[in-house]
Amino acid sequence: QFPDDHLLAGRKILVIDNLWNMGRTILAAKGRIEAAGGFPELAVLHWKKQSSHFPDQAPDYYVESTEDFIHYPWQRIDDSDYRVKAQPILS
Repeated sequence: QFPDDHLLAGRKILVIDNLWNMGRTILAAKGRIEAAGGFPELAVLHWKKQSSHFPDQAPDYYVESTEDFIHYPWQRIDDSDYRVKAQPILS
């Protein structure tokens, strides 16, 4: 959920994501911040430049540009849809 526009207006906002694959998610956030009068900067761990649907856009900061499959330690190995299901901790 986004903050109200008045909280974004006139502010620099750093948007951080683990992966820029097609670019839709992070650029949607960028557009929302700009529409509210904010100044977004985009940072990702991995940028899949060739997979991006927005060749004229790029992150402001990134660790590595790659087209390799990325498996992050917080994902399950069999997690084909990249969502980690929450499980209650019973002790």
